[in-house]
Amino acid sequence: MRLMLGFVLLAICVGIGHVLSLKFTYRKKFFNDFNCFNDKLKNELMYTLNSIKRIIMQLNFDGDFFSLIKSYFETNNSVNQLTYLSNEEKEFFADYVNNIGKGDIESQKVYVDNVKIKLNKYCENAISDESRYKKLYIKLGFLIGLIALIIML
Repeated sequence: MRLMLGFVLLAICVGIGHVLSLKFTYRKKFFNDFNCFNDKLKNELMYTLNSIKRIIMQLNFDGDFFSLIKSYFETNNSVNQLTYLSNEEKEFFADYVNNIGKGDIESQKVYVDNVKIKLNKYCENAISDESRYKKLYIKLGFLIGLIALIIML
């Protein structure tokens, strides 16, 4: 009975480690989607000249970034619901959303190009954090569960 309870605790601890590590995966996906949207916006500015609202309403992707940017433009919703982003990253997103669509096409192209540089840095950080910390969280969950299993015996 104790052995069974120990294995259940081990599984629970590994599950908790996996759930905690998902924030790094979500953060990586958010910035990859952000980067894709920025590239799409640049192409739209250069060729089709659609309005920002029209570009955003035509998005049919899934993920936190696309749902957040749609809701931000529809209801001016807050970015605070994303707990896996730092305050600096939330401010960067809010500034981005507030600045796109303001000004002429040339200034928008320059702005989108400047954002691309910072966005690439965020993407690289998110990718490196995921590769570094995701495995660590799962292994720590396993080790804590193993300690609980040993204590149960």
